[in-house]
Amino acid sequence: MLRPSLLFAYLLSGCVNTVDTDPNRPAHHRDDGTFANTNGSAINKPFRELIKWQREAPDVEPITLPSAEPQPNLLNNPSTAQVTWIGHSTFLLQVDGLNILTDPIFSDRASPVSFAGPKRSTPPAISMQQLPVIDAVLISHNHYDHLDKASVKAVQKSNPTTHRRIMYHLGKKPGSTNAVLVK
Repeated sequence: MLRPSLLFAYLLSGCVNTVDTDPNRPAHHRDDGTFANTNGSAINKPFRELIKWQREAPDVEPITLPSAEPQPNLLNNPSTAQVTWIGHSTFLLQVDGLNILTDPIFSDRASPVSFAGPKRSTPPAISMQQLPVIDAVLISHNHYDHLDKASVKAVQKSNPTTHRRIMYHLGKKPGSTNAVLVK
């Protein structure tokens, strides 16, 4: 049974300001845990300049990197700790029987919408279906090329039978009910 004094202390703890007010924190960390761009003044140009810049931007040549065909037996039963680079910011870390996926992005574009935004120039090294059971997802920050909502939801959907953790650092929750802030 929970002691009344512990319950009262727990309820009061929700009223305490938990924001780090360290005067030595980086200038781009705000009091509310979000970030601010502090590298200069805002670019004050009309929207048509953005469209012109996008239209006139040169095409990016994809880089061909050496790669090997995925070996599902090694991904599903690693004999030692291993790291598999899937693409851009997505890695599969396998250590001590745990499968940890970093910054999952399997979408064609790094964007909140599927029809616009920077297009992927290199496909993921392995597909979402080739992943082993994922124990945790680690999200470094909330840029679209590191936090792809569709990919996070797909990982959660394909791993429904076990308790999953989505871990992130600072800023706002990525929208998962079982997200945990890692400090």
